[in-house]
Amino acid sequence: MTRQRLGRRQKAILDRLDHGDWVKGRALADDVGVLHAIMFTYINRLRDRGFEIEGHQQRGYRLARRTAA
Repeated sequence: MTRQRLGRRQKAILDRLDHGDWVKGRALADDVGVLHAIMFTYINRLRDRGFEIEGHQQRGYRLARRTAA
């Protein structure tokens, strides 16, 4: 899946995670404009599309690598 076929919020999440640094879930949700509780849903949708996103309870999320073309 290319980024062109993703929704606006999914693209924003990937853009924020693309630097490889850990991003707290609440900060990511604020940046994207969704509730913190909804962020996990977006992360799982991206994972289902082939994006390898690591999650850590204390560190947050980061994009490990993109497995989709």
